[in-house]
Amino acid sequence: MIKSRKYIRLVVSITVLAAVTMLSVSCRGHKHLQQSNSDSTVVVDIPPAPPAQPAVLLDTIQNAYYKYYSANFSCEVDGIAVTGQIRIVHDSAIWISVNKIIEVGRVLITPTKVQGYVKLLSKCYDGDFAGIAKRWGLDLDFATLEAMLTGNCPPHCVKREEPTRNGDQVTLQFHQKSPTTAQQRQLTLLKHFKTKKIQRIEMSCPSQQRTVCSYAKTQTVEGQTLPTLIDLTVRSRVFDGTTQLKLEKIALNKRQPMPFSIPKRYKKF
Repeated sequence: MIKSRKYIRLVVSITVLAAVTMLSVSCRGHKHLQQSNSDSTVVVDIPPAPPAQPAVLLDTIQNAYYKYYSANFSCEVDGIAVTGQIRIVHDSAIWISVNKIIEVGRVLITPTKVQGYVKLLSKCYDGDFAGIAKRWGLDLDFATLEAMLTGNCPPHCVKREEPTRNGDQVTLQFHQKSPTTAQQRQLTLLKHFKTKKIQRIEMSCPSQQRTVCSYAKTQTVEGQTLPTLIDLTVRSRVFDGTTQLKLEKIALNKRQPMPFSIPKRYKKF
């Protein structure tokens, strides 16, 4: 009987100990769970930042590229309508023939020399750009003249102000040292924002010359955009005139002859 009671107390003790142990474990687990819940961090998905947009370059200009250029032209100068042909070898020569029913004059221009004659007057010019600047007040050079005829940016331009944009029109301000007079020209260029093509060139010189080329119409020839209608204004101390140069039958990269010789009987201007 005594042994039976001992066994009963032992069983009860073991049962109580097991119950207390289970309860303790249960309580510790519940406490840990509460602590974990109270200290838990809420994770929120943050979308990645959008990639930075590249800066818009306002001073990029799309020039036309060619080796040879030729076109027929027509214009009116001092009330006289004339036609003719222009032929260009890039960076090398500009050849111009002027007609009024018959040929009345011809010009050959290279980077270092300007030659021309007028048949009706039997007179000629054979010199350089410095001579033209001194005699007629026209500060020009070969590369700038070629650029203006083909709607390209004149060479050796240095930015003098940051470009500005108004809608689809961008204004560019440049300095350009004249290779003819060594003076600083001031150039203002207007270009189309999307096509990056020049729409207008305005050049002023210390000699009070002002030249404006506005490209009213253009045409795509072999993937190159070239002007077909140029409104030209030239003002200097001895010359003041405007004309509209219409260009037709433009051809690129087809070599054309440039025959030129000044008759010996012609007198110099």
